[in-house]
Amino acid sequence: MSVGHRGEVWIAVASAVVLGTVAGCGGAAAEEPSPTTRTAEWNLTYGTPDIGGSFSALAAADSANIWAFGDTDAQVNGATWVHHWDGADWSRQETPDDWTLDPSTADAAGPTDVWAAGELEDGSGVIRYDGAQWSATELPDSSFVPADIVALADDDVWLLGRLGSAAFRFDGESWSDAASPRTGNALSGAESDALFAVGTVDNQPAADMWNGQEWVPMDVPKVELTGGEASASFEDAYARSADDVWAVGGRHHKDADDTNNYQPLIAHWDGSEWEVTLEEGGVGYDAVTDDGAGGLWIERSHWNPVMLHRDADGTVTEHELTDDEYDHSVPALEHVPGTTAAVAAGMAHVKGDPDELTDHGRIFTHGM
Repeated sequence: MSVGHRGEVWIAVASAVVLGTVAGCGGAAAEEPSPTTRTAEWNLTYGTPDIGGSFSALAAADSANIWAFGDTDAQVNGATWVHHWDGADWSRQETPDDWTLDPSTADAAGPTDVWAAGELEDGSGVIRYDGAQWSATELPDSSFVPADIVALADDDVWLLGRLGSAAFRFDGESWSDAASPRTGNALSGAESDALFAVGTVDNQPAADMWNGQEWVPMDVPKVELTGGEASASFEDAYARSADDVWAVGGRHHKDADDTNNYQPLIAHWDGSEWEVTLEEGGVGYDAVTDDGAGGLWIERSHWNPVMLHRDADGTVTEHELTDDEYDHSVPALEHVPGTTAAVAAGMAHVKGDPDELTDHGRIFTHGM
């Protein structure tokens, strides 16, 4: 449990089928990160009113290859845009002017295999970078809404739909329908036979594991629900290995005054059982990623977020993204593989009622 966070804990022993599946996975050991110095705070490193636009997704392959995806218009009705970090500077990459994909999720299997997915005006699609150029593919299901994408290799990419409605899988040649889990808020994969999908089922946090053959429902402890319209869910997950998986989310209810109340929750899978902890605070957790040193970065709310750094020993420190002139919406949080650095991206919204809107995309970094 986090130091400085008093909470309630639920533990459930996993079913025999899940225990057997995980035992056969044999998760690989994590690679040692390079000795990147962690800066004390998150820094605004890219984005101005002159650049404009908005950012909604990130993919990182290494310290010299990070991509930020979004829209050329801050009101999200422009063209697809992609910006790249080469280890020294951010720059915009050329993509066709008529691309209208609104990226909502992205991932990279390596610097020459980068993916982003999102909605189109009449459906959804994916774009891919092969190290030389970008290409686009429209998905066959016009009702499909991408929730999360995981690129395990150049011939093994999963795309999960919202609410577990559907899933697609890329085999190196084409996309095809794939088995879908019960839930679809987020997807994280340690290896091809150890993927984890998280979300909510029957108003309770839920997780399913792909064992290489099928999605197996996991036994997640139920959270006590009180008040009106009560529910709890996982919003994001990070799988470090088959027996080291983290999920974050929140519990919600309305009180007698019809006021919304939220409480963050964090959960851990150790290969045999899930442990779920309700933590203090009036806002849920929306994102989680690796810190490269055995700990985690957790985003508390996408709106004017607080970045929580949770050390490997459970010690938690808070980092605020504040600005006197702008509010922030930050939907994307990503660890930079091979380092202890992290990146976040989103949009700055000018406060008040200005005569001129100067909303624009922003990228924040830590440890870079």
